[in-house]
Amino acid sequence: MTRPSRRSLLCGTASMIALSAGCVADDPGNASNGDGGGDGGGDGGGDGDGGNETDDGDGAPETDPDDEIGDLPDGLADCETQPYYYPEPVESPDAGLILDQNDANDWFADRGTQSDAVTQFVDETDFETSIIVALEATGPNLCYEMTLEEIDIDEGDSETEDDDELALDAAVREVPDGNDMCGQQVRTVGRLVRATFEAEPLTRISATIVDKDGQEHGIGIASESSSASASKESSYGSGSDSQSVDS
Repeated sequence: MTRPSRRSLLCGTASMIALSAGCVADDPGNASNGDGGGDGGGDGGGDGDGGNETDDGDGAPETDPDDEIGDLPDGLADCETQPYYYPEPVESPDAGLILDQNDANDWFADRGTQSDAVTQFVDETDFETSIIVALEATGPNLCYEMTLEEIDIDEGDSETEDDDELALDAAVREVPDGNDMCGQQVRTVGRLVRATFEAEPLTRISATIVDKDGQEHGIGIASESSSASASKESSYGSGSDSQSVDS
């Protein structure tokens, strides 16, 4: 069978305060000052930046769960993402597969308290049609985060969909936040990717993560089905399926 050309979907993000739940950055909020204070001009033009957002204290921006990307690879109905962080740095880049609420509970237990935005993102997931892939690596300071750069569905060699896999490319990138200085805290930076499928969700994952030093790591995860819990135990754990590849 002839493999179709790979369709790329760039999912970069512009800044920490402009991140959205989709694979592209959301439009910044245009909040009004509310007090109507101005110089009387009908256009209300002023210098205020009333669109500034607040976070939950861990650096994770608020996201719009309704944000959608405009173009998706065949087989995907939707794709949304949510950044997350925790203070303990991981030894190497890792990826995890969350197929149901039990997986989600174990994932939270391993990573401690997360922001309300992260909790809501997971709670709103319909695991009948969607999966969540957790991508994470070490960030050298608070100006770095995990960015999703490409998502696609790679078709296998067989005529069935059993060999099809969801392919994701991600990288640890420095994201300017308008400040000249970054907090010098080494931590884990991650991103949850929720993929919603038009048919049965895929449970084979291929992830490539470029770490803070520019080194590429390939990670593969496979589960026989959404109910195959025995084969999923390592999917969000120590990253035993990881393989590092020099770039």
